[in-house]
Amino acid sequence: MKIALIPNKSKDNGFAVTRDVIAFMLSHSVEIYIENKYASDELQGVITVDKLPSGLDLILVIGGDGSVIDASVPATQLDVPVLGVNLGNLGYLAEIEPSEIGKLSGL
Repeated sequence: MKIALIPNKSKDNGFAVTRDVIAFMLSHSVEIYIENKYASDELQGVITVDKLPSGLDLILVIGGDGSVIDASVPATQLDVPVLGVNLGNLGYLAEIEPSEIGKLSGL
C-alpha cells in the first residue's frame, strides 16, 4: 500500500501524532510519501518528493477540516481518497481521531 501523508505542522505540535502514524504505517509495510513542503527532519521513514506520485492508495491528512479541504486538490488530481485525522476543533471532514489510527483495517 502507498499513502501520501499531509501533516498540519501548526496543529500537530512536535509532530507527535504524525510520528505515531508513521510508526504504525511502517509496521504494516506501507510506503509513505510526503511532499517537501510538509517534510521535517523529525519525520523518519518517509519518502520525500517534490510532487505526489500517481498510484497512491490514500492521502492521509493529519490536521483539521481546513487541512482536509487543502488536500482535496491533489486528491482530485490523482483520483485518490482522503482520510482525515482530526486535530482541529470541529472535525466535520476529518473522519477519525488520533486514538483510532490503530483501528484502520486493510493495512
